[in-house]
Amino acid sequence: MATAAGFDTWWISNQKRFNTYDTPITAIANSATHRVYINNYIGTKTMTTYYDEKLADYFPQLAEGSKNLLIFHLMGCHAVYIDRYPAEFQYWSDGGDARVDAYDNNVRYNDYVLSKLYEKAVQNPDFMAFIYLSDHGEDPDRGLTHDYSKFTWEMAHIPFFAIFSDKYVQKHPDVVQAMKQHQSDFWTSDLLYQTILHIMGVENVPNTKPETDISSLQYNMPLEKLTIIEGAEYVKNDNTLALKK
Repeated sequence: MATAAGFDTWWISNQKRFNTYDTPITAIANSATHRVYINNYIGTKTMTTYYDEKLADYFPQLAEGSKNLLIFHLMGCHAVYIDRYPAEFQYWSDGGDARVDAYDNNVRYNDYVLSKLYEKAVQNPDFMAFIYLSDHGEDPDRGLTHDYSKFTWEMAHIPFFAIFSDKYVQKHPDVVQAMKQHQSDFWTSDLLYQTILHIMGVENVPNTKPETDISSLQYNMPLEKLTIIEGAEYVKNDNTLALKK
């Protein structure tokens, strides 16, 4: 959709191209105009050639005045967590559970990676928005990572944020207002498509529904309607929500 709307599209990845889980994602990535993969492994194990910070070295030089959508596909916080960060990011080590300590270190390193990508992004005079989300959470406390056959609601809890430039705020104040207005509302990544189209200013797309777009003032998705995993689970059944209120 971004390419059709006149964006130059980039897919820059530290995940593998081919295996049971990655091949369908690669099929989507192949619709990008430019594709960069820095992970040379093939197979079932979640392995990387480089740590995620290496992705910042592949931030492209963009023509001034051009419209670009850059997608950085991080290895992020996939188990085995201790393999995801350099030794100097070993911040926690005495929490009583080595797996949880490694996960916490991994999340801390992931924040560092995001800061490096953001620093690159804002150097461009045409920078408009920096958006981050995870496709799933993990449950390291139970040692389950994100194994859906042993699903827990912790696996469905994800970070999601958007940072807008002053230029974007001036041009699209309604989007920024809506995001602030709905920042405490429930939302799922299944609805990302609608939101990204709106943030990019792509119009006249069939079957778009503003009530499912959290960047729209018309967003209206009560907890009872929200589902995850292609409708398999209703978010209202999350027994941890009371703890987050």
